[in-house]
Amino acid sequence: MHRGLIRGLGFGGGLSPEEAVRFDEIGEHISATERRAATAERDARDRYVVAYLEERVGAVFEGRITGVTRFGLFVRLPETGADGLVPIRSLTDDYYIHDERRHCLAGRRHGRRYTLGDGATVRLVEAEAVTGGLLFEIIGHEPGQAGGGPPGKARPRPEGRPAKRPGVPRKSLKKKKSTRSGPPRSRRASAPRSMTAPWPAFRSTPISRI
Repeated sequence: MHRGLIRGLGFGGGLSPEEAVRFDEIGEHISATERRAATAERDARDRYVVAYLEERVGAVFEGRITGVTRFGLFVRLPETGADGLVPIRSLTDDYYIHDERRHCLAGRRHGRRYTLGDGATVRLVEAEAVTGGLLFEIIGHEPGQAGGGPPGKARPRPEGRPAKRPGVPRKSLKKKKSTRSGPPRSRRASAPRSMTAPWPAFRSTPISRI
């Protein structure tokens, strides 16, 4: 970028014409190299942290839940920045179901919930420096505002609103609009009309004899 600006402003030197043709290719190569370097740096840091914690297996730490999956919880230790997994198989007090919409593991029987952002007290069970993996066991739980304990009571119903009985659908207060066109019909049925008009009444006139 800087060499291209130097060439464009005419300061001398800068990006050569051959390099300008390969500008997109060079940019993709630099971006891929930076991403690879960032990944290597993160992996090296994780392995050094795990190597430091290898001697503290069995110690208790305060952490926070930073990830919820169907196979367990991810807990981060603020002290070292290390991330470790709490396998769902280690949560033996209940049968937990992954609620993806609420980002939590919910117990089926007792209703306990482990939610994203909750505080957790964990014990370090395993530290593997070769893979950079940590395994934790939860021994304490501090639920946040999003939940963590059994489900609470339902919210109070606003005043003036009738209660809805279970299993009975609430009737709609809006009247259905009629799709019939033309003037409205009278509710009272009209009397049937005769098919033939009545014959006029003729009065007979006596014929006088001549």
